[in-house]
Amino acid sequence: VKVERPGDYAGAYQISLTVGKEPPATATIPAGKDEATVSITVPADAKPGALAATATLTAAYLGKYPVTAEGKATLTVGGK
Repeated sequence: VKVERPGDYAGAYQISLTVGKEPPATATIPAGKDEATVSITVPADAKPGALAATATLTAAYLGKYPVTAEGKATLTVGGK
């Protein structure tokens, strides 16, 4: 996951990526960095094709006020 940092915010981001009914995969983008890798588990019954996902990004404004943004994504599942 790659972020475009707004203004002068240089703190860490917490990322949560949810696919289907699987538990969310999480990662942290460290302070001063712009990206991190999130490893997901694809549902066992997923068929090849498009799979909906929800990404949630949380930052701490002024170091203590959580600010959250959520977005939808489409992942592509390949065949075996």
